[in-house]
Amino acid sequence: MKNNETKKYDIIGDIHGRFDKLTDHLKRLGYRRGDDHNIHHPEGRKVLFLGDYIDRGENNRDTLHLVKEMVDAGTATALMGNHEFNAVLMETEGPEGKTLRPRRENTDRTRAEFDEFPGEWATWIDWFKDLPMWLDFGDFRAVHATWDEKSMDVIGERTLRDENFLRAAGTKGTPEFDAVEIVLKGHELKLPEGVSFFDKDGKERFKTRARWWGFDDDAPLTFGDIAMPPGSLENNAPVPHEKVKTIPRYPESAPPVFVGHYWMDKDAPKEPVGPNVVILDYSAGMDGPVVSYRWNPGDTVSKEAFVVGDVEDDALRTEGETPTVVDAVKTSFIVDESGRPWEIGAGFVKLVGAAEPLSDDKRARLTRTILSGSMGVSKEEAIRISLDLKK
Repeated sequence: MKNNETKKYDIIGDIHGRFDKLTDHLKRLGYRRGDDHNIHHPEGRKVLFLGDYIDRGENNRDTLHLVKEMVDAGTATALMGNHEFNAVLMETEGPEGKTLRPRRENTDRTRAEFDEFPGEWATWIDWFKDLPMWLDFGDFRAVHATWDEKSMDVIGERTLRDENFLRAAGTKGTPEFDAVEIVLKGHELKLPEGVSFFDKDGKERFKTRARWWGFDDDAPLTFGDIAMPPGSLENNAPVPHEKVKTIPRYPESAPPVFVGHYWMDKDAPKEPVGPNVVILDYSAGMDGPVVSYRWNPGDTVSKEAFVVGDVEDDALRTEGETPTVVDAVKTSFIVDESGRPWEIGAGFVKLVGAAEPLSDDKRARLTRTILSGSMGVSKEEAIRISLDLKK
C-alpha cells in the first residue's frame, strides 16, 4: 500500500495497552495538545504507529482512544498488528458457529475493560478492519512483522472490510491465511524433534520466528542463528537448505523498513538490526520501554535516531495513578438508546467515524439527552460534558 506523503515521522513500536508509557513517550518526543484540542508536534512531525495497541497492558481502552484521536486529527497513521488481526478473528463467526479464532486470556482481559461501555468493543473491531497491513512511503517502509512482497501480492489492496478476504485470511490452508501470517506474525520454522523453548509469556514453543534479512541461500545457518528475537533459542542444529529457501528475504538495496512485533529484550542495544532494518518492539507490554525512531526524509538508518522511553519512571507509578502527560485523553465514549456510538471530547461531540462534527442544533439536542441520564453517563460526567459543549 503506497503512501506518497513526504514528512518527518516518529515511528513508534508495540504499545500493548501501556497508555502510561505511550503518553510519557509522546511527551518525550515533544507532542502536546494544542488550542484545537488535538495533539501536535511543534515542528509538524507525525506519528506512525506499527500496530499491537492491545493486550498485556492494563489500559487498552485509553490507548486505543489516544491512537485513534491522533489518526482522526491527521497527526498519526496507524498500522495493523497481529493482536488487532486476532481480535477481529475472535469476533467473527466462522463455520459451525465457531469464531475464526478461539479467544485467548490476553484478549479476554482486554475485552473486560469495555464491559462498562456497551457496544464500544464492537466499534473497535470495526475500526481494526480498515487498518493497513503495511505502508510504502518510497524512501522508507513500515510493516508490523515482515516485508514480504510475495505475501503482499496475495493480499493486494484488500482489507478486512472485505468479508471474503477476512474469512479466507482466518482459514488455515488458504493463500490469504499464509500471506497474512507472514506479514503480521513473521515466517516460522518448525524446530528439530525434541527442541522447544519458552517465550516471554511462558508458553512452550515448537516453532521459532525467523530472521528475514542479512543472509543468503548459501550461508550455513543454525536455528539459533535465525531465531527471533536474537538469543531466544540456543541451538546449533543446522537449518536444512530447503527450509532456508522458504524464508522471505529483504535485500540490502531496498529502502529502510521499520517493524515491531519481535519482543526484543528490553536491555538489547537500541540500534538497527541490519543495514536497512529497524525493530522497535522492546517489550513495552511487559517490562520494557516504548521505543521510537525519528525519521527525516533522506536519512539513512542509525542508532542515533532511536528514542527510548524511561522504564524506571513507569515502574515508580502506583497502580491506578493517572499519568499527567499530553493533558491526558480528553474523550469519552457512549452509546445512545439506538445503539449509535458517540465520541465526546472537550468542545466536540460526533458519531464515531463521522467525517464532520455535529450541527449546533443536533449538539444541543444530544446535550439534553446526555443530561437526562438516558445514555448511561454519571451526573458528574454529564455536567462536565455539558460545560465542555458550551465552550
